[in-house]
Amino acid sequence: MKDWEKMIVTDIAIAVHVEKGTGKAVHTDRPTHGLVLGDEEGHKRYRFSDGTVLETRPGALFYLPKGSSYQVENVCSGDCYAINFQAENLPKTAPFATYLRDTDPLEKHFRTACRAWKEQRPEAALLARHCLYEAVLGVLRAEARGYLSSDRAALLIPAEGILQKRYTDPDLQVRELAAACGISEVYFRRLFREKYGVSPHEQLARRRVTYAAQLLESGQFSVEEAALLSGFSEPCHFSREFRRRMGRSPAQYKKER
Repeated sequence: MKDWEKMIVTDIAIAVHVEKGTGKAVHTDRPTHGLVLGDEEGHKRYRFSDGTVLETRPGALFYLPKGSSYQVENVCSGDCYAINFQAENLPKTAPFATYLRDTDPLEKHFRTACRAWKEQRPEAALLARHCLYEAVLGVLRAEARGYLSSDRAALLIPAEGILQKRYTDPDLQVRELAAACGISEVYFRRLFREKYGVSPHEQLARRRVTYAAQLLESGQFSVEEAALLSGFSEPCHFSREFRRRMGRSPAQYKKER
């Protein structure tokens, strides 16, 4: 994102939460720039008309250039947050995907902007602009620190696949993830933290709590059922982890939905 610090956002076309299984598959001559944040499940493949192929694995922040044409393939469906915008002083940049060490703060900005846009609140465009600048700032700071090399990041791919499929398995262990990658557990933990900014245990707990919250929001499951289905075998552990991340107990959260 070299020279993106000079970008001036001039207009917001839309800030939208694209839910799993929705969204167009074919895009021709995009009328706007797009900055998109994927969730921890989505894996997409973008095939551009010039032959470029962009892979966006779970948790990616990616850029779709104005004027580009492409087809979208869902390798594994997931939600994403997208902000489409017009800008001045934005250098011509190829489509790209990048991974920040901790996307939680950025996800909050995207979620807030998209909710405000959906509710047609007067501050929606301002929130979307703020989100875009925060995203660019996060990437520029990460570039200054230095990214995990693509070769080393590729070592984590087997573990990422297992996490995606089995994060609700209470028996899943970090040593199993490391073994799938063919590296030591110590090295695996180091690479994982370099890429995601958190430990494998923390990432696993976050995904489980997010899923448990979705189950509670549905109104179809009790707190005990949500705990078991999301991978927590101990109710006390579930309650502690849930409260730590959601700011309230599972029972309170369910009552408020």
